[in-house]
Amino acid sequence: MGERFELFRLSLVPRDQKRFFEEEISREEYLRRAFSRDWIFQHYGTEFHYRSDAQLSHSEALLGRLGRQVTFDENLPPEKGFAENSRDGWKACVLALDPRDHADGQKAALQIDRQVGTPYSLMISLAEAINQFYRDAPFQLEIQPIFDSSTFWRFAEENRGQVTSLTFEFVVPNGLWSANESVREGLARYREKISAQKVTTTFKSNEGLETDAEPIREAVSYAEKGSGSIKARALGNKRFSSKRQATVVTLDDSDSEEMSLVAKAARKITQVLGRE
Repeated sequence: MGERFELFRLSLVPRDQKRFFEEEISREEYLRRAFSRDWIFQHYGTEFHYRSDAQLSHSEALLGRLGRQVTFDENLPPEKGFAENSRDGWKACVLALDPRDHADGQKAALQIDRQVGTPYSLMISLAEAINQFYRDAPFQLEIQPIFDSSTFWRFAEENRGQVTSLTFEFVVPNGLWSANESVREGLARYREKISAQKVTTTFKSNEGLETDAEPIREAVSYAEKGSGSIKARALGNKRFSSKRQATVVTLDDSDSEEMSLVAKAARKITQVLGRE
């Protein structure tokens, strides 16, 4: 079984135009700049490092590693009585992303390694560090898991007529990737009229929501692509959260064992990014 990666959408939300940045820059250029440098950031009180890999990165993808210092518990050799011992080391996971502005671009894949941390929360902390450093940039980086809508529809079917609360949080539309046009156009108006970066809508009914309604289907389709998240609650305190349902891809392990994981990811970037 190969290494597993979670998929995320990298949304660049326009900031207040009064902000100043040193030059005009596209979304692709901004992502390339942000993920081609090294970062040190805090995550739940622990220092993490992101180190880009310039040698393996190329025009279609950027590669790097994200990790932290850890303490390993082990035993000394038999001649030392298998005495308990601890040593400091590092654990890192691979981050791969496509910064290009096309229909399936501006997405990232982070290796799942629980010794390093939870992929989604790590991506959020890294994005916060980037946003803080580039606080005068024309964009704000937002991270959303890409999820399979079938997970939501399964929850809706299992709780048909019993879903009492349904919340959508949308990132305003950006980039060229495809999305439902009616939802996209509506959110674009919020951005234009009131400078909204996110829009949250909650539907509630003690008698149960009609989840098969067309507006709900359109909203789920839009969120599924990584442009939003869904939370739902049903009778019996049953809950659904798309942020816990990120799409997972598996990198096959047919390559040479001598090749590093980040090199394998660079070589099979289309597989890592869920395109095959």
